[in-house]
Amino acid sequence: MKELPVYRGWNAKIYYEGVEIGYVTEVRIEIDHSVEPYFETFTRQASTLVEGPIQIMGKFRRAWVDVTYLSLLTSTESLSTFDLAVKVGTRGPTVYLYNCKFKKGTIVVPQDGFLTEDYDFIATSLATRQCPTGEQILNGGFEDGLENWETSSGVEATNVTSHSGSYSCWIPDQAEYAEQGWENPIPVECVISFKFWSKSQCSCPGCAGVVCEVLYDDESTSAHTFSASESNWYERDMKPYLESGKKILNIRFTSDSSMGLYIDDVSLICS
Repeated sequence: MKELPVYRGWNAKIYYEGVEIGYVTEVRIEIDHSVEPYFETFTRQASTLVEGPIQIMGKFRRAWVDVTYLSLLTSTESLSTFDLAVKVGTRGPTVYLYNCKFKKGTIVVPQDGFLTEDYDFIATSLATRQCPTGEQILNGGFEDGLENWETSSGVEATNVTSHSGSYSCWIPDQAEYAEQGWENPIPVECVISFKFWSKSQCSCPGCAGVVCEVLYDDESTSAHTFSASESNWYERDMKPYLESGKKILNIRFTSDSSMGLYIDDVSLICS
């Protein structure tokens, strides 16, 4: 059986839903780099930090968790899933491990917050920088008009109809669009929710469906067309159509026909 490379880090930070809740004195991780190279052969120096889904096995010792903060976030004083930020060595990179789970299952944190045992855990994704947290869409409800959005000339903020608030975004046809992007691309693994609401212009067959297209920083795209919504507001979930291991640079909305549609309450949340 092939031995996996081992990396060690000290004073790692523990996160729960994007909030720092404690620290670990020492972390030992084994990364399955059978698909992509992670270390230079026969060294402990990282050659290529491969972000995205990857199998990680780890162990930590001498941890402390802020029980008060934990109970506010989880309504309990137990911990089953978490994220870790591990500074590797003294000159190595900081590696962010996501979707960590204890092999023992849920751990009840003592009142003093100290976990004195050694705990084994697994993680399913890593990144070389910390995920952004919270809502990433600016003015997703269009209450400030088209501020923070890039649009074609025919798109407008309108008060004709809205899912919430007073305004929504009107996209007349497939030649028009509304989009928003980020200077720092967002790793797909950081996204916990990507939803929006849409409504077609009419209720007859053949009315407009809404196309949501995602541009990644490697210039590839993924897109999905949500069917016509029969002149009612419907919630759309784009998260299942995102490509793992990639980073989102831009999102764009348009119609799939010559008919118009409305979008509102666009939300992309990271943790």
